[in-house]
Amino acid sequence: MRVSVAVRAAALAILIAGCGSSEQASTPSASDSDRDALASALDAWDAHGSNYTITYTATCGEGPFFTDVPISVNVEDGGATVSDGSDADIDLVTVEFLFETIGSALEEADSVTVAYAEEGIPTSVDIDWDANSVDDEFCVDISSFELN
Repeated sequence: MRVSVAVRAAALAILIAGCGSSEQASTPSASDSDRDALASALDAWDAHGSNYTITYTATCGEGPFFTDVPISVNVEDGGATVSDGSDADIDLVTVEFLFETIGSALEEADSVTVAYAEEGIPTSVDIDWDANSVDDEFCVDISSFELN
């Protein structure tokens, strides 16, 4: 899939900004290897089509993404719809959203742990925005992924 110009520009701006001053480079969550992994994942993801289905759970923190039951999201031509799972009123997680969130977290969060599949998709994302706060975490686990 072609990652939108806005997503790629935002991720690259974050990657470049992290290479600036020593103060930015010392951000606890943003290491060169984290930035390199994100850049590699974006490159790998660019090779895929824009239509896919992912199934995920987001079981930590509080907020519009939290779900303790698997949610399947079908993404076609940039639009995301629930194809299976809870009918709860939640914000949907897409691969593009995950890339944006990871990019921001690498510069702003206290802790970021991400695993990527060969296709570039993040398969496990654990972010703690503020280690001194409760329920600000964001964790998503992708249990299945299929290109449509």
